[in-house]
Amino acid sequence: MAAEVNARIARRFALLAVLFAVGFGLVRVLQREDSGGSFGAIEYSTFEGGELALMLIASSRCGACNHEELVAAFPDMVSAIAGQAEERGLKLAVVGIGVDHRPEDAVTYFDGLGAFNELIVGRGWTNTGAFRYVWEGFRGQPSTPQVVVAERVLSPADDPSVRLLSERVLLRMLGSDRIVRWIDEGAPVPR
Repeated sequence: MAAEVNARIARRFALLAVLFAVGFGLVRVLQREDSGGSFGAIEYSTFEGGELALMLIASSRCGACNHEELVAAFPDMVSAIAGQAEERGLKLAVVGIGVDHRPEDAVTYFDGLGAFNELIVGRGWTNTGAFRYVWEGFRGQPSTPQVVVAERVLSPADDPSVRLLSERVLLRMLGSDRIVRWIDEGAPVPR
């Protein structure tokens, strides 16, 4: 019984370590394991190895984020990036960074778009996702909608301290018209 409790605590600690190591542990991070919710429909089996992280920075109240063509093109963007990830031998992580102040507004917005592995929501432009990909580290413009594609390498599964070994932004795209044109061109991501 004690061993089972210790194992459960160790698993929870490992998950928390992953969230903090990637830099997303200080905000409300939502992940759905069940297939009932759209944003949890992408399977992600392990934290080990490399991945292409497709991040959409958006707000439910942003007119351009709700542009009909952008919303309709989102699944095509995910498919295109997934294909490129597979060609490169990488996994795909689809991350929504909601800059709404009310987390539930961002969750509703992202849920209407399609499948996500992870959502970082709440606190507006001061949430951890915005800090990492707009204000610090990988500086960008504070505008929505914005697509960021990064290549990330995570520590091996047998490493007791899960951590981000490397990350580099490969692409940053701003504005719904520009994003839709890029998707129509196959959403190419430089190497």
